[in-house]
Amino acid sequence: MAQVKFAYGTKARYDALAPKDMDTLYFTTDTLQMFKGTTEYTKSTKMVSSLPAAGQVQGIIYFRMTDYTMHIWNGTEFVQLNKTTVTQIPADATNDDIPTTKAVADYVNAKVAAVEGIKGKFVTDVTYNAGVLSVAKGDEPVTTTLTGVIHEPTYDAETRTIKLPVFGGDTLTIALGKDLVVKSGIYNTETHEIELTITTGEVIKIPVGSLIDIYIGVATSTATVTVSNDNKISVAVRVSAKANNSITIEEDGLYVAVPDAYTKVETDAKIKKVQDQLDGHSKDTVVHITAEERKAWNAKVSQDELTAAKSEVISAAAADATKKADAALDAAKTYADGLNTAMDNRVKSVEGALTWKAIDDSGANAET
Repeated sequence: MAQVKFAYGTKARYDALAPKDMDTLYFTTDTLQMFKGTTEYTKSTKMVSSLPAAGQVQGIIYFRMTDYTMHIWNGTEFVQLNKTTVTQIPADATNDDIPTTKAVADYVNAKVAAVEGIKGKFVTDVTYNAGVLSVAKGDEPVTTTLTGVIHEPTYDAETRTIKLPVFGGDTLTIALGKDLVVKSGIYNTETHEIELTITTGEVIKIPVGSLIDIYIGVATSTATVTVSNDNKISVAVRVSAKANNSITIEEDGLYVAVPDAYTKVETDAKIKKVQDQLDGHSKDTVVHITAEERKAWNAKVSQDELTAAKSEVISAAAADATKKADAALDAAKTYADGLNTAMDNRVKSVEGALTWKAIDDSGANAET
């Protein structure tokens, strides 16, 4: 059997090892790397100046230092994982790349510098004073009088007057009249009206009857409703005097008597019906078994006898199953022991073929 060679040690010892055996697997204990000879199998990224045209490895991320982009080989071509980083924002910038912070700062500063100091294009100051608006564009302001614009309106509560000053014009005055102000009011007991006198002398009359609701009592065939002088409403209920009327007027209210549920004749009839049904059931030979039928039933196997027979069958089956299971277990143990012995021999054979080597300080392989 060919011997499998392994070596382990620090990364420094591996680097110092010369020459490296191409048929040995080297494990670095500090950097946790694995090499077959000089080829590393644990590297996941590579820093390159350009993407390799041959020998590409799938699963490795290639970091191109020229534009800080990452690429991975899919077996056919390289796929870029991130956007290209640019150090200058072009005039025809797109979303296909990412500028650096300095590129952004340079771009913004250039745009700001392009507009600073330009007069006449951008408003730099706006002020207002007493109806005059001043607008500056980097030089002397241009003033504009707000002619015709109302400002600082006032109101006189005593005269009920609003004054609206206008730039470059006369003040507008609005007088709010008092024509509809009520001066006095009385209630006319003869006409039952409220009379309101306004400042013009005109009297406004309001009928009181239109402001309230009046209720009166009425009588029906079942009740009479009356309203007293002190506005109390009362109801008198009428009860018919016809015979067999169950409604009576008691001191605490109306009373309705409940009659008997059944008369004696009705009760006797119901009892007879039940007795007839009971007699018919007693004479029914179908729903009741005969003596012969009972004798035949008693001659059948009892429940205890059936249970005993069932137990005997189960015991016999259990004994047979146990015997067969024990035999199968013994056979399985024998087979498993044979497999274990064979496997143990194979493991010992493999262990005998493995040789571990440590990388010594001088860089040479040392047997351990």
